[in-house]
Amino acid sequence: MEDYFGPITPVLLIGMIAGIVELAKRFGLSGNGPLALSVGLGVLFGVLHQLMILYPGVFSTWVQVGIYGVLFGLATSGLWVLTRNMACRIGAAITDAGCK
Repeated sequence: MEDYFGPITPVLLIGMIAGIVELAKRFGLSGNGPLALSVGLGVLFGVLHQLMILYPGVFSTWVQVGIYGVLFGLATSGLWVLTRNMACRIGAAITDAGCK
């Protein structure tokens, strides 16, 4: 999998955690929830990253599949929001782009 997408690095995981927390905030998580979520996810993915290094076989492959799945989901949701915002700004020939 690394041949196609590159290695999973701590920097990539930190960006993914930030994306998950922002998504959770859009779903209504507020107060200390985002902080707790980011710490919990940081610990979880930090441990998973170290386990991937210790056990590079099947375990590592399945963790990579899961992480890439989350990354693709975050990327497509971000692309959807970007496209909707651009449609709202352009506004030409779009009658209902879901603009607020």
